Amino acid sequence: MEYRFSSEEYFLIYMPSSSREEGDLIVVEMMDRPFEHFYEFASHCRNYACHSQDEYLNFDPKNHDKVEKFSSGFSTDKVEYDKMWEVLNSPFPRSK
Repeated sequence: MEYRFSSEEYFLIYMPSSSREEGDLIVVEMMDRPFEHFYEFASHCRNYACHSQDEYLNFDPKNHDKVEKFSSGFSTDKVEYDKMWEVLNSPFPRSK
């Protein structure tokens, strides 16, 4: 899994393809505050097929012709997910 901010408005997550499935590009529309839980995060996501790392690196969330694909879930290692979650919410000050 790779991830990055593409702007202040969007966070991109790339899940490479496996032998069973095509890869995923998840586009997260950022909010003006941290995401509080997974369901809030999921409601701000759009999922697209992604066939290569190069496609992910050059993807423009505001200007593309990809059709959104159905996603049945977000599958990754918990440690990796926690790191991604930390980066996703990093633009916001930590609450005490």
